Amino acid sequence: MDSYRKNYEQLPDMDGLDGVRMDNGSEVIDYDAAVRHLAASSAFLSERSKRMAARIAQGSAKE
Repeated sequence: MDSYRKNYEQLPDMDGLDGVRMDNGSEVIDYDAAVRHLAASSAFLSERSKRMAARIAQGSAKE
């Protein structure tokens, strides 16, 4: 492993890409945006579930 590290050279097409993380679409991943999107999705699904439960409860109260 030490010999590998000593002989390692960065590939020329990788210059300037330090710290870039990629997904399958080869885009830089914005983790903060992903967290915000998941939080918004979770809130939306929670509200939708509450509305559906209220609609079901209202329907069973009529019967």
